[in-house]
Amino acid sequence: MRESWERKAPWLNLNIDSLTELIQPVFKGCRVISAQATQGGLANTNYRLELSNVTSPILIRIFSRNNGAARKEFAINQFVKGCVRVPEYFYFADSNSITGHPYALMEWIDGYMLDSVIQSANAEDIGKIAASVGCVLANIHSFKFKQAGFFNSELEVAQPVDMGSKGFLSFVDKNLINGNGYKHLGDELTQQFWNFCNTYAYLLDDIDCSSKAPCLVHSDFGGTNILLKRGIASWTIGGVIDWEFAYSGFSMADIGHILRPPLDVLAGWEDFFIQGYVDNGGLLPSQWRRVSKLVDLLAWVDFLNRDVSSTVISSAKQVLINTMNCW
Repeated sequence: MRESWERKAPWLNLNIDSLTELIQPVFKGCRVISAQATQGGLANTNYRLELSNVTSPILIRIFSRNNGAARKEFAINQFVKGCVRVPEYFYFADSNSITGHPYALMEWIDGYMLDSVIQSANAEDIGKIAASVGCVLANIHSFKFKQAGFFNSELEVAQPVDMGSKGFLSFVDKNLINGNGYKHLGDELTQQFWNFCNTYAYLLDDIDCSSKAPCLVHSDFGGTNILLKRGIASWTIGGVIDWEFAYSGFSMADIGHILRPPLDVLAGWEDFFIQGYVDNGGLLPSQWRRVSKLVDLLAWVDFLNRDVSSTVISSAKQVLINTMNCW
C-alpha cells in the first residue's frame, strides 16, 4: 500500500561536493566518495554516505519539516536510546549551509526493512520476528507521561489532546465533516462513516486507566521503520527509525499501525506479536482489537483532509470501507 504513495516534500538533490561540506563538523578533512538515496521515507531526504578514511558508512538526514520537528526527533532519540535500539547521532544542526534545512549525521544501520523481509520469511521466522517487534513496542510504551498531546522540541506536551470519545469525534468532525475529507468520500460514505464513529466511539471511554495511561507513541510504527538484522540463528531487531511524528498518547495507536496490511494477514503474526508485547510489560484493554482499529482510523482521517487527489487518499478511503465492513 505505502510503496505507491507520493512524497509529501520534494527530494533534495545534493552533489558530492555539497555532501562533503555537510560532513565536515564531525568528519573534518574527509570526502564523500559515494552517496546513495535510501528507500522508505516520504518527507525527509536521506543518503547513505561512504567516506574517505572512514570504515563504516553513515547516514545524512535532511529534515524537510520545521526546526522544531527535527529537534524533537533528535530529543526522542536521546531519550529512548537506553531502552530501544535506535541509530546513534554523530551530529545535529538546526540549519545547513547548502539547503538551509535542519540535518543530522547518523549511524548507518546495515539492516533490512521489516516489509522486505517478512513476506518471504518462513513460519518460524515470522513468529520470532513478530515476538521481537512486540517486545520493542512494549519498551517504547514503557515511557509514560502525565498527559497526552504533542511534544515541543524539549519533549514537553505543548498541545494536549483528548484521547476519549469526545476528542476522537472532534478530530473526525474537523478533518472529515468540516475539512476536506468529505470531498474525497462523497456525501453517502461520509455520513456512513460518521455514523460508524458515533456508534463505536464509546469504546475509547470504556477502558481501564492502566492501559490508557499516556505513553510514548511512535506514530509510524510499521514495516518501513523497523530494521532487521540477520543473526546466526534468526532475525533480530536492528533499529527503529523515523520518530518525527512521535507524541504522548494511547498505546493502541501503534498496535493498530503494526497490524495494518500486509502484516495483519500473515499466519501467526498477530498472536506472536501480542505475546511478545504482553510478556514484556505491554498492557491491553479488553477489546483491544476494535480499540486499536478505531484509534488507527485517526491517521487515515488525517490523510483524507489533504486537499489533493493521490494514492494516499485512495488508500485511506479503502481502509475506512474495509474497517466498517470487517468490524
